[in-house]
Amino acid sequence: MRLAVRSPDVLVAQCYDCDVVRAILTHPDIYDRIAEDGTPLREDFIPSMIGAAYVVGIVGADPIGIVMYHPINVITWECHVQVLPEYRKEFAKEFAHKAIRWAWDMGVQKLVAQIPFLYPNVRDFGLSVGFEVEGINRKSYLKKGQLHDQWYLGLVR
Repeated sequence: MRLAVRSPDVLVAQCYDCDVVRAILTHPDIYDRIAEDGTPLREDFIPSMIGAAYVVGIVGADPIGIVMYHPINVITWECHVQVLPEYRKEFAKEFAHKAIRWAWDMGVQKLVAQIPFLYPNVRDFGLSVGFEVEGINRKSYLKKGQLHDQWYLGLVR
């Protein structure tokens, strides 16, 4: 008889440590993909800890990803999810669902995200955790000298 092995749960918590935020965001598989033209070089990037809330996902003692929340108004926040590559398949959805619940607990009523057309897999991930495509933000993302449209996704509590 084979016993099922259960992976550890993802914990979420607000993160105030700039070094933790920076370590996740500047991971080469993340920063090189998300950095638009005009963004500082990876080694020069310092995340702003003012005007944003960062929620870290933790498995065991390891940070696995970060959600950056930027309030648009009192009830609507824009979010950006980044999960370290080695944790994506196993933990990304659980982390996203718990981070969404964290935002609801903060009184948020709507989450929005803008996903460049370059990354349909990211759009598909957003759809898989409950977001819906609400529109297109045309020619709003500059990458390698090319302007790209972005999907505008939304999730209502």
